[in-house]
Amino acid sequence: MDAEAQARQDFLEEAVEYCDQLELALLGVADNGVDLQQLDAAARAAHSIKGGAAMMGFNPLSRTAHSLEDYLKILQARCQQLEIDTQLETLLLQGVDCLREIGEQYRQGNSPQQEWLDHQTHQIFDPLQERLGELTEADETALLSNEEQSDLLIYCLAAG
Repeated sequence: MDAEAQARQDFLEEAVEYCDQLELALLGVADNGVDLQQLDAAARAAHSIKGGAAMMGFNPLSRTAHSLEDYLKILQARCQQLEIDTQLETLLLQGVDCLREIGEQYRQGNSPQQEWLDHQTHQIFDPLQERLGELTEADETALLSNEEQSDLLIYCLAAG
């Protein structure tokens, strides 16, 4: 196996670990409520899959991770206003399962079939779209504001 092929396989193994982080953050969210730190870790894991997959040429994996990342950001920004029930939790976990399956297909040397991919992603992301809508500029602003407040708190605690 050449260096490029090895790097691609290494990334796919790393993607499994990111999916584990996503799953851990999302399991039980309907019963236990949103833990913003866990949700932030999940969004970062999805972001890492998105970026790494794009660099490695795994475009379907990147696009799917991007969609999931956007819905996680919506949850972060609107968690106070949203009803997070088992249906929403299940859809998000199905998104993680879809990422796993796409990664597994690439690990086996196959590319996901477009028809299968369209079917899977529509089953997951269409209902999420209906429930959560699109990621808005207001959501992004709220997320940046939360990050800035966290940074300020850390700075104050460190200086204190």
